[in-house]
Amino acid sequence: MANKSFKLTIDKPCSQSWNAMSVTDGGRYCTSCSKTVVDFSKMDNEEIADYFKTIYAAANESGQEIHVCGHLRKSQLVTTYTFSYKTPLKFNSTFVRLSLAGILTFSSLKSFAQTTEKGKIKIVQDDSGKNKKNNATQLTSTAKQKPVKFQVKITNETTKKAVTNAMIQIEGVSAKFKTNNTGYATINLPDSLSEKIINMNISSPGLETQFIQVDLKTQNSTLIKVLMYYFEVEVNGGMGFVPVTNEPKKII
Repeated sequence: MANKSFKLTIDKPCSQSWNAMSVTDGGRYCTSCSKTVVDFSKMDNEEIADYFKTIYAAANESGQEIHVCGHLRKSQLVTTYTFSYKTPLKFNSTFVRLSLAGILTFSSLKSFAQTTEKGKIKIVQDDSGKNKKNNATQLTSTAKQKPVKFQVKITNETTKKAVTNAMIQIEGVSAKFKTNNTGYATINLPDSLSEKIINMNISSPGLETQFIQVDLKTQNSTLIKVLMYYFEVEVNGGMGFVPVTNEPKKII
């Protein structure tokens, strides 16, 4: 069993807007290049290492250059990642050049579960002979749309502690919400939003403002978990896959 270490660097600028892309599994879809941009900002170091271990092995096997588009935080560019392997993998720069069209934004999105409950309407016919009026068939609605209610839990990604008094604003909603001393906030919205996509702005002094889009129509949970970060400079650009042999090298 051997280990291989690598880091990610910026090679090319990228002008596409992360917030303008449509949400999809594993990231967002970029209409400019017609491909999915992987959201690495949701991953921890081990998950990133495993992801590139799979990609790197595929590149070695196929002999083809592989390109991946990704969305990352600036702090992830100074991190050295390591994965283990049994079969020798050679860093062949002639065809293994994992170029990420990186979109690194001030408002990096972290993992969360889109939440709240949507009422389903079911029409049933009463054939029991009871509660009939004027011999007419009675149809009843067994479920109605309910007011939107869910919780948001906010945690500091670095300290792993709850973020208290964080301000939560929702586009188009006048009410503002704050987290309590355990990092939770209860969100109550009118039922007219139960099948809408809402945009949440989450802010706290000293931490990056988070912009999160929640599709209330497709969600199936009642808790949104948000990680907040200390301020990082906005960086946009393509990224390269660089092997590291011992200590991380400074990339200029």
